[in-house]
Amino acid sequence: MIRLITGRLTLILGLIILFQNISFSQTPKKTNYDLEDRLLEFAVAVVELTDDLPNTRAGNHIAGQPLRCGTSTYSHHGWYHGSGR
Repeated sequence: MIRLITGRLTLILGLIILFQNISFSQTPKKTNYDLEDRLLEFAVAVVELTDDLPNTRAGNHIAGQPLRCGTSTYSHHGWYHGSGR
């Protein structure tokens, strides 16, 4: 079980590193859509990751925070750009 959790956390860290390397050299309109697509893919990856954790008290506890944080970025991005800022 520890190996499963360690492997999943490595996946999360890899996804975080991937999103830190976003290039802003493109036109702003394309960058916005590209970022939105990436955030959606990241949210899906986090959901799949947390679904793979065991359905135990410890597994649910460990899965809770990444699930909340990993899926909120997509909605916050949409809210910010939809508010006219």
